[in-house]
Amino acid sequence: MESTLIHLCNGFIKEEYFSLLGTISRIDDRLLLVSLWSITGGLALIALAFYFRARSVLLVAIVASLGFWIMQGSLTIQQAQYEPRMRQIESTCFETAKGPGITWGLAAAAELEDAPDRSISGTPFSDRIAPQTTMVSPYIPIELGPLATALTDEAIALPHLLQIALALLGLLFMRRAKMREPDPAPVVNVTVPTPVVEAETKPPLPAKVPAKPKSNPQAA
Repeated sequence: MESTLIHLCNGFIKEEYFSLLGTISRIDDRLLLVSLWSITGGLALIALAFYFRARSVLLVAIVASLGFWIMQGSLTIQQAQYEPRMRQIESTCFETAKGPGITWGLAAAAELEDAPDRSISGTPFSDRIAPQTTMVSPYIPIELGPLATALTDEAIALPHLLQIALALLGLLFMRRAKMREPDPAPVVNVTVPTPVVEAETKPPLPAKVPAKPKSNPQAA
């Protein structure tokens, strides 16, 4: 009976492990979709802003880039929350089956590169999750939170930072171009005198002389 329960629990744990792996893969797909929408939409808005000389469109591009940036960081945190349970299952099965070791293998990639056969057979397993380092973490004296760590990751931050920098440069360029435009010259209404054309004087018509009545010869 005990062996049956152990076998049943092992089956449940196996299904749980691959279910977690499938969930992480789906979050990866969402991250890729968000990245594509962010890059495509941001560049399209910036191009439209330069074409129509609209500074408001550049502001919309900056806000959209910040929104996609936070969305990617949130998805990354959600994905990282499944890793401890996967590492727990891996550490339980490592003593007997030497695997699986997906999340551990990703964290210990440098150790596996140094192994002679690049296998995990002779590499000691560690259930410790590798600390995440970002491009700004060495310069900040305090420990960053999960969201800040995700947002400062190079793969997430660099595309958004480049788009925001391009939009800010566009705002500065449009502002300088607007300041350099000369003021329009005042419009002076010049009235051209119209030549006076004298009407042609026609000679007066002669007065009509009344006709004399004809004399009747029979009356005489």
